Order: sequence, then structure tokens, then C-alpha cells
Amino acid sequence: MKKILIVGLILSLAANAYLFFNQNDQSITKVISTPTKQQTNQINNNQVAGAETTLALKAKIKELETTIAEISENRKADKSRIQELEDLLANKDIAQESSKPMRASSKSNTIDKEEVEKLRAEKESLIEQFEEEKVDPSWAYKVQDDITDMIHESDLLLNMSFNGIECKTTKCRVSITPNEQGMGHKITAFFDVSSQLRESEYSKYVTISDNMGDESGEMYVYLSRPDTEE
Repeated sequence: MKKILIVGLILSLAANAYLFFNQNDQSITKVISTPTKQQTNQINNNQVAGAETTLALKAKIKELETTIAEISENRKADKSRIQELEDLLANKDIAQESSKPMRASSKSNTIDKEEVEKLRAEKESLIEQFEEEKVDPSWAYKVQDDITDMIHESDLLLNMSFNGIECKTTKCRVSITPNEQGMGHKITAFFDVSSQLRESEYSKYVTISDNMGDESGEMYVYLSRPDTEE
């Protein structure tokens, strides 16, 4: 009888020990495998932050692509404008422009030869007059200062350098150098300077350019004082 009780006691202890250790293992497994609420929230927050960062990067890439496309289109437009101007001066001997309207052939879009000769004669006469004139201090120095300030306060220097201005009695000569070489860039620079003058008190001054040929980067813009001002 005593043996039976001992055997039963041993079996009972073994069963309790098995249940204890089995329950403890399950608790440990549960603790290890199940994240806390705080950990779950942190994971969710990280996932949200990662998604937001990805969207922001995609938006930035799209913005950069749009900017690059706009820059490319602007460059194409600039090249097209320069090409048109260079085509206009297919004859390299035409090295002057005037602020006066020029007649053009409606059929071939070429400059009328008579008008070209007239402009050439006007340019040569103006240059000769400028070289022979004496300086009128009461007029020349004020105009030099005004036009120098006008150029420096405008956007002209983004596309050209200003070398100086010399005024005499009725005429001034502005020296500029376009940032890029080529007859087309010189013509563009001349039109830009003339347009800037149109917005100043010297809007009635006649402008003619001397492009100095293809080999020179420098060019002159001559200004003629109106007769009504003399």
C-alpha cells in the first residue's frame, strides 16, 4: 500500500512539473513572438514616414524633370532666334543695322539692296562725323553718365560686357562685347541696347551699329542726337 502511495505521489509530481514547465515555455514564446503595442505603433509610424519620404522624393524628381524640360525649351528658342538673325545676314558684308524700319521683299524675305546701300552710306557718314566732331562738355558728359548708369542698372550685362561710351557734340559711341561670338549675337545685342534706350529719355535718338566684322568680338552702337534737341 505504501509503495502505491509513493508511486502515485511521484507521478503527481511529474505531471505538475510537466505542466509548469510547459506553461512557462508557452509564456516565454508568447512574450517573444508578440510585439508590444508601443512597438507596433513605432513600426506603423516608420512605415508611414517611409511612404511620405518616397512620395516627397518622387515629387522632387518630377519637379526637376519639369525644370530641365523648360530649360531645354528655352535653349531651343534662343538657338532658333540666333539662327533666324544669322540667316538674315547671310551676306557677311552687311555689318550694320538701323533703328529705322527696313523694307523687305515679301517673296524672298531678303533685305532690299537699295535699302542696304542706304544704311551702309548712313553708317559710314555717321562714323566719319563722329570722328571729326569735337567734344561739347555741356552735353557729352551728362549723356555719357546717363547711358552708363542705364546699362549698369538694366539686364543688358547678363548677355554682354560694357566697354565704355564716348560722346562728342551730337553723337555717342557705345562699345560692347556680346558674351557669345557670332554675327547673330551681335545683332541681338544691338537690338537689346536700342530697346533699352527706347525706355529712357533718349528714346528719340537714332541708333546704328558697326558690327566690326566676324573676327572681332567687340561692336559699336552709335547714337545720334535729334536735330530738335540741338
